[in-house]
Amino acid sequence: MGAERWQVFRDLRLAALADAPYAFASRLDKERELSETDWRDRATSRTQFVALLDGTPVGLVGVRPEEGDHVQVVSMWVAPEARGTGASDRLLAAAIDEAKASGSASVGLWVSDGNTPAERLYARHGFARSGNVQPIDDEDPSRGMEFEMRLSLPQP
Repeated sequence: MGAERWQVFRDLRLAALADAPYAFASRLDKERELSETDWRDRATSRTQFVALLDGTPVGLVGVRPEEGDHVQVVSMWVAPEARGTGASDRLLAAAIDEAKASGSASVGLWVSDGNTPAERLYARHGFARSGNVQPIDDEDPSRGMEFEMRLSLPQP
């Protein structure tokens, strides 16, 4: 998804923050204040995938390059009406495929403490806890747990 689809990205992101504020390192009120330019910049700073249910956007996940050959999975969310349909598995698989295609050696992500469904999803796809923890954000004292996956890449 590029900058031209910024509104879909914005709408899904705001829905995610309204549905599960505990799961993200941002707040709905802060992101509602972002400008069109901010949303366009965000949409182009990562590879963004959207899940559709009967043609309606119901989920998203982003893949953001980090230092070296590492990428970060960000903004993973599926709307309640699409949960249990396999949308989260397809989104995460797309993110992992993107990481492999970019030549990344590892993929990381953060999960808020107590988000058991997310932990199960990531474990099902081969992620494991790294042991690193950090606060979710400055306003939320709860912790996030880092999960990581090493990728097997074809040898040149």
